[in-house]
Amino acid sequence: MKRLQTARVLVVDDNPLEAMPILVSLGKAGIGSVYVRGNRKEELPKEPLRGIRVVFLDMDLGVGGTTDKDKVSATIGVLKQLLGGDASPTVLAIWTKHQNLVAEFTTALENELPNLRPGVVLPLEKNFSFEGKESDLDKAMIPALDKEVAKVVDSAPPLDVIWAWEQLEHDAVSRTTSALGQLTSDRAPVVAGKLDQSLQAWLKALAQLLQALVHAAEDEVLNDQAGFNDLLEILGRVQHDKLQREAADQVPPGMAVVLGVPGMNASEAELAAINSMLLLEPVAPADTMVRPGNVYAPSPEAAEKCPFTRIALDVNTLVPNLFNFKAVEVTRKLMAKIAKLEEDAAANAAKLAEKRATLEGEVAKVRGVCKPILVEMTPGCDFAQGKQKVARFVGGLLVPTDRQKTLNQKLESLVVLEPVNLAGLAGTWVIAVDARYLFGVDHPKTKIGSSPLCRLREHVMIHIQSEIAAHAARPGYLSLR
Repeated sequence: MKRLQTARVLVVDDNPLEAMPILVSLGKAGIGSVYVRGNRKEELPKEPLRGIRVVFLDMDLGVGGTTDKDKVSATIGVLKQLLGGDASPTVLAIWTKHQNLVAEFTTALENELPNLRPGVVLPLEKNFSFEGKESDLDKAMIPALDKEVAKVVDSAPPLDVIWAWEQLEHDAVSRTTSALGQLTSDRAPVVAGKLDQSLQAWLKALAQLLQALVHAAEDEVLNDQAGFNDLLEILGRVQHDKLQREAADQVPPGMAVVLGVPGMNASEAELAAINSMLLLEPVAPADTMVRPGNVYAPSPEAAEKCPFTRIALDVNTLVPNLFNFKAVEVTRKLMAKIAKLEEDAAANAAKLAEKRATLEGEVAKVRGVCKPILVEMTPGCDFAQGKQKVARFVGGLLVPTDRQKTLNQKLESLVVLEPVNLAGLAGTWVIAVDARYLFGVDHPKTKIGSSPLCRLREHVMIHIQSEIAAHAARPGYLSLR
């Protein structure tokens, strides 16, 4: 597990002396950076660096040949090893004495690293010779570089909005950690003259504090992974409060650009990608804890530990009751013909059987592409306090988005979410649950042990629980109409 890897700037230069001015300049600005020489493969990180937003890159790393093309090719190769495929958004500041290489590099960048967007390349001339003398750092080159650093950071709004958010999140997490550290120190005062004893007392107090936070989320913890997940949930809430305080009076200049551009006409794929982040939590394959928001699909490999082995629910039941086949022209015409033929069923027996078979074939097509699901909906407080004696489920369907319009939206019991992407399933899907299909499984910790397909976020579950409660509580009233 990674720790303390929070640098956002990468400096690549085969000459440490020439890299020093930019590192000093970044340090003066309080910007964390990683320095890599780039000319020695054994010194490159074993894994690509995550979260790099600005790269100060020397064009000639002293490897790869003598021609411009060879030099650029070698530099691109090093860049590929340093940056992962998800490095965007990244700004590249070309830090070089060889300005003739910039055009060659820009072309190669588009071909070799097409995912490195937005592809901003800022040429910065390395117009000095630093020989490692301390006095050289007092010269005008450093103030000039300070301005160049600011130019890189401020050059591409609304990138500054994303970078400001990342910084605010980092600051909020740091303040949360500091607050935990202060609470720990208050509980474990220094033992005079006994450094090791003081350290052990402090570490024990921190462990006790973190344990208390875990139990604030859940009384009974099944394993270390579950406990860590609970801790992350609690710390995330504290951190969010810190984030709001951090951002209370800070607005990045790029917000004017964000609010001033024409509205986004998002494609179906883009909407699904965004909604997947908004609606779904990631679930580890080994996470089998039964908790609110879990979305289960039939899982033969889980055998009797799959909740569907405890509940009689399948597409044969759900599809006819959740879909409105009169909304589809083909099935609507078939249903009209069947109704007409049924007026004299005996005389039209053969045609009636034919039309019914054709209709059943159309319905079977829908059954074949939909998947039954169960969504766990135990109240969050019951789960947190270890009172989940019975797992509560609402039944529904995973529906491909091209079939979404056929769902019977007039059903007051039906709750349909926005399209999302689901791991292991091609295409985009909507999650539809029906308040009429409510189930319970007692002793879920021993009877259910399959990994959920996905997990709905808390705010989504609050919405579903509210809709189901409203459907169950609608008393109606007596009147003459």
